[in-house]
Formats: sequence, C-alpha cells, structure tokens
Amino acid sequence: MRKIRRAGACVGHQGIEKTKSFIREKGWFPGIDKMVKDKVDNCLASQTVTPSKSSRIEPLQMTPLPSRPWKMPAMDFLGPFPSGDYLLVVIDEYSRFPEVEIVKSTSAKSAIPRLHICNAGNL
Repeated sequence: MRKIRRAGACVGHQGIEKTKSFIREKGWFPGIDKMVKDKVDNCLASQTVTPSKSSRIEPLQMTPLPSRPWKMPAMDFLGPFPSGDYLLVVIDEYSRFPEVEIVKSTSAKSAIPRLHICNAGNL
C-alpha cells in the first residue's frame, strides 16, 4: 500500500476515476475507492484551481458609451518599472484612445499635474 501511495503522490491526479484506474493498475486493496475519493476531495492544488459550485460568476457588463470624447476618462497606473517610474495611463471611454505619461509615484501630487498634458485635463 505504501508503494501505491508513493506512486500516486508522484503523478498528481486527473480526478477520482482516473486516479482509481491508475492505482488499480499497480494493485488493489480494500477501501481503495474511499481512500482515493478522500485524497482527491482534499487535494489543496485541486481546490485552488477548481471553482466552487457555490460561487456565482457575474456576467460581463459593458459600460455605457459616453455622449462625447473625454466625458468619462478611465485612469490607472502601470509599474513600478526597474527605474522606479510608473506609467499613468488615461483612456477616453468614448474613443478608447490612450494617453500615457511617465510619473515618479502613484500619489495624487504626482499624477494630477500630468493630467493637463493629457486631453483628460480639458474636461
């Protein structure tokens, strides 16, 4: 039984039925079905990547199209880069046109002065 456990532990698993089949190729013992089911059900790696049946996936929803350019800008930061800089990315939700500025930090003190360079400053 120890050899069977070691063999099963080395390969991971592909679900209860395939794991039972794999272990039965190596040997059989009483309680094999329950042992495999318990091991697979309690597998931390599987629990991590398998969505729970109780979780509900929300459908994607489109944002409404603004009535004119730069009425509804979206803003985010990308980084930090190895230089310590960030990218301030401002996107016009109407045209989906991006404006990108290099900033030294993600603070409002650093970002707000850069908005006048973007069209977003013309709101």
